Amino acid sequence: MTAPGYGSGYARGTALAAIVVACIWHVLNNLTGTLIYRADYRTPWPQLPAVLVPLAAWVVVAVVTAVAALSLLRRPHDTPVLLPPSAFALAGVALMLAATVVVASSSYPTTTFVSANWAWTAFGWSAMLLLWRAPLGWLLGAQAANAVAVVIALVATRPVDRVDAARVVLTLYGATALQLGLFAGCRFMQRLAARVGSAQTARVEIETRKLVAQQIHEARQERYRQVGHSLVELLGGLADGSSDPGDPEVRRRSAVAASRLRRLIAERDEADSPLLHELRACADIGERRGLQVGLEVVGELPDMPVAVRRALTEAPIHLLAVAATHCRITIIAGPGEVEVSAVADVADGTEIDETAGTGSGASTGVAVVWSRDEEAVWVRTTWYAR
Repeated sequence: MTAPGYGSGYARGTALAAIVVACIWHVLNNLTGTLIYRADYRTPWPQLPAVLVPLAAWVVVAVVTAVAALSLLRRPHDTPVLLPPSAFALAGVALMLAATVVVASSSYPTTTFVSANWAWTAFGWSAMLLLWRAPLGWLLGAQAANAVAVVIALVATRPVDRVDAARVVLTLYGATALQLGLFAGCRFMQRLAARVGSAQTARVEIETRKLVAQQIHEARQERYRQVGHSLVELLGGLADGSSDPGDPEVRRRSAVAASRLRRLIAERDEADSPLLHELRACADIGERRGLQVGLEVVGELPDMPVAVRRALTEAPIHLLAVAATHCRITIIAGPGEVEVSAVADVADGTEIDETAGTGSGASTGVAVVWSRDEEAVWVRTTWYAR
C-alpha cells in the first residue's frame, strides 16, 4: 500500500508526459514533414495525389496513438505493474510497422533521411504508449522489428550503399535512444515514487500506532489511579482499625477491588477472546475464596472496545463478591449482540448494590438488569453493536 498522492500521482504524471511528447512529435514533426514534402512522394496509383498514401499512414498512427493515450489515462496505477501487452497493443504495433513500410516505400531516395520519411524514427513514441505497462523487452523487440521493416522497405525500393547503411544505423540509434531514455526515466520515477509512498505510509502507520499506544497507556494509567484510590481507602481503613475485616461489607468491597485489579491486569494480556480472558481473571478471585465458579461461552465473540468489556463485567464482579457458595457465568454472542449472564446464591441479609454497572453501562450502550428470587440473584449485561 502506498501513500495517497505519491505512486498514483507520479504514475499519471509520467504517463501524461509521455503522451504529450508523442502527440506533439506526431503533429509537429510527422504531419509537418508530410505536408512540406507532399510533392516528394511516389505512388503506384498515378490518378491519386501521392501525398494521400503517407497521409493515410499518418492518420492510422494518430488514431492508434490517441486510443493508446486515452486507455493509459483511464488506468492510472500506483506502481508500474508489468503485464504482457494486450491484443490491442500488439495490433497497434503491427499497424505502425505497416505505416513504416508504407511511408518508407513512398519516399524518394532523396527524402529517406528527412521528415518526409517520418514513420520509422517516430515509431518508438507511439509504441511506448502501447507497451507502457509491458516489460521493457517488448518495447525493445518492437523497435527491432521497426528497424528490420525499414531496412527491408529501403532495400526493396532503392539501392542502399554503405553510407546509407551507416546513416540508417545512426538515425535509428539516435531516435531509439531518446525514446528508450524517456521510457526508462518514467519507469524509474514510478518505482521511486512507489518506494517513497510506501515509506511515508509506514511512517504514518508507526505514528498512528504510537498515538494509539499513548492513548491506551494514558487510559490505563487513569484506571490504575482509580483502582489504586479505592484500594488505598480500603487498606487505610483496615490499617487504622476503622474498617472491620469481618464486616461483610468490607469483605465485599475487598473482593470487588481485587476483581477490578485482576481485570485491569488481564486487559494488558494478548488473548484471542479478551472478554472471556478478563472474566476468567475475575472468576479466579471468587475461586480463591472457595466459590464454585462456572464459565461458559456460546457463540463467537466479536471485537469490543475496552470500555464495553469493562461495562459488561462490572455487574458480574459485584455478584461474585457477594456469592455464598457458587456462581455461574454465561457469555452468549449473537449477531450484533453480546450478553453476559451471571447467577449466584446469596446469603440472607446480604446487601446487593443493584446499581452496580449501570453508570459505565449508560455511557457504553450496555444494558444492566438485576433480579432476585429468594437466595438466587441474577444479573444480565447486554451490549448491542451499533
